Amino acid sequence: MKFSLAKEHLHFYQQHGYVEFEGIIKIQKLQQILYAIRKEHFESNEQHYEKHHDLWRSSHEIKKSLFHRDIASIVADLNGVKPLRVGFDQLIPKGFEHEKPLSLNEMGSIQGIAGGYLLCLQDCPGGDIIQPDLVEGERLVMAPFSTEAGNMLFIDPDIAIDFSLMPCDHLLISFAGPKAIYCHNASDPHNHEFKKYSYSFGDKISESELPTVLREFNL
Repeated sequence: MKFSLAKEHLHFYQQHGYVEFEGIIKIQKLQQILYAIRKEHFESNEQHYEKHHDLWRSSHEIKKSLFHRDIASIVADLNGVKPLRVGFDQLIPKGFEHEKPLSLNEMGSIQGIAGGYLLCLQDCPGGDIIQPDLVEGERLVMAPFSTEAGNMLFIDPDIAIDFSLMPCDHLLISFAGPKAIYCHNASDPHNHEFKKYSYSFGDKISESELPTVLREFNL
């Protein structure tokens, strides 16, 4: 798959902090991704959230399809960052609420997130994307969610998002820049995950843990 970024895409992204793409993931591929996401029964959305993190580490299908180099190139063009590495992925179930709206940079324990996107996992007719307001040139909290299964909504990593307004389940995919640092983040329930790989807060995360997806120069 190969996608070109039009000037209109970049202008919209720079103005609003998000831009939606259709048709990147086909329905058949989406079904394979859904199959890769475990479907155990959990008592709460909080358990869903905690158990469905960094699925790419155990699912070749998610790593191959959702951290694809051509998708990473869209993130690189939108945010002006290259090379790009795998960041983290996170299933966000409908109805899950954080204590406050969070940006992509505030959700994980990796300092140096360059960008990412929300993959809509199911059709949710009747849902609406809430447009951000502008106050003195600054964007307010917003809820930029797609309502069609398979659509990708690329998001600015510094924009705060109100996930309580999400109309259906989404899978969050993030990419790290060339320098990724393991950082303390009290709001991340997976804050201590990298310690099992012998990392301490403040350590640079190696290529073996967060592999490069898109290099600065690709032949």
